[in-house]
Amino acid sequence: MINLLEAKDEELASLISSGKLTLSIYGLGYVGLSLAAVWLRAGASVIGVDISSEKIAKINRGEVDSSEEAVKKAIGKGLKEGRFKAILDGIEASRLSQVKIITVPVSLDRDKKPCFKALREAIQTVGKGLKRGDLVVIESSVPVGTTRNIAKPLLEETSRLNVEEDFGLAYSPERIYIGRAVKDIEENY
Repeated sequence: MINLLEAKDEELASLISSGKLTLSIYGLGYVGLSLAAVWLRAGASVIGVDISSEKIAKINRGEVDSSEEAVKKAIGKGLKEGRFKAILDGIEASRLSQVKIITVPVSLDRDKKPCFKALREAIQTVGKGLKRGDLVVIESSVPVGTTRNIAKPLLEETSRLNVEEDFGLAYSPERIYIGRAVKDIEENY
């Protein structure tokens, strides 16, 4: 079992490049697919999760809805090599992965206030499969305090584990250059 809280940088790099580290990415829109592509290009195994069965089926057939050729190629290669699959079952994806990246949208309601419904559902799904030593990353665009005030308590309640003691929790601001996301992420982050 991999414990990311105790892993050294060199060990992490080896786990990624060898495909032994598995990431699950929740939300296979532009951001999610771009992140999947970058991790696949680095050597990791990736499980993509989405609520659209039609999108899942298309992606698993190699039909990737992206304007970036690098994303299409990386997903296609990952499918052929068995390092990528898209599924509906987010709990299973959480169980099978060590890193969970949530990229689901946070929309605005009629009063222009954030609607956290999709994010809450994704967090609870991840929590149901969360294990000791795992890492959860919130990459959705969210207001300040969302990770601490929404993600942390939901994950702890759902998983019955404690952040920092049992699993890691981080926020990574979504900063993707539309049209060249793979290049942008690989060169700048």
